[in-house]
Amino acid sequence: MLGQLFPGASFDLVTAAIIFFILTVSSNTLMVRAARHVDANTLSALLGVVIITGVIIAMASNNQRRWWQHNLSFLGTDMANNAWQFNATLMLAALLMVALIDTLFVAISQRYPGNRRINIMRALLTLVALDVACIGIFPNNAASHLLHDQAAGMLIILLAVLIVGIRWLLPQVSREFLWVSYLVAIILLTLNFGFRLFGYPSLTSFEIQAFTVAFGWLLLLFSRLRALAIQDRWQWDVHIKVTR
Repeated sequence: MLGQLFPGASFDLVTAAIIFFILTVSSNTLMVRAARHVDANTLSALLGVVIITGVIIAMASNNQRRWWQHNLSFLGTDMANNAWQFNATLMLAALLMVALIDTLFVAISQRYPGNRRINIMRALLTLVALDVACIGIFPNNAASHLLHDQAAGMLIILLAVLIVGIRWLLPQVSREFLWVSYLVAIILLTLNFGFRLFGYPSLTSFEIQAFTVAFGWLLLLFSRLRALAIQDRWQWDVHIKVTR
């Protein structure tokens, strides 16, 4: 953002060091304070903010390159402006997903100790997070095009397995969430076959719409997991008075 606000600006070594020091101290102070109050709700909100703002900033910085004439993955290639921002967004989002998954399933495992279905869901969600990171690690350049496509294809497979298996993997799953999951699956299949068979929507539209629907479903799933983790958890304030 600073690069966009002050294009072509340069600073001497002392000024640059002071600015870097101030930004580093400020960010570290905020991180230390935030770490004391971090929970599943905070991680979930932060995940949404990071991935949405990161993608929007990457789109805005490549406006003159007309990235939409290629595909969404163009934002992370060598031909894009500041491709590292798009790739770093995916990798940071993956790390947040891993932290959120670990936080949620530690609490859920205490309620369902040794539950195989819970462990399978945790493994699948962790693989989804790692797959998102691989899409950022291996951008759609000529040298890593095959790895990028394999990571993107594997992400679709993992999400499909999650959606189909959510009926058996998620304890106490509601009928409403099941219908939403099946609706998401129908939308993704419709977009996929529409693009591959009829060329509608376009590749860029297909990727954006599929990403939005799939990411929205993941956020709904994390919301259900948060509710499952805190279910039947009661809290009382105990006041202890010490007399001498």
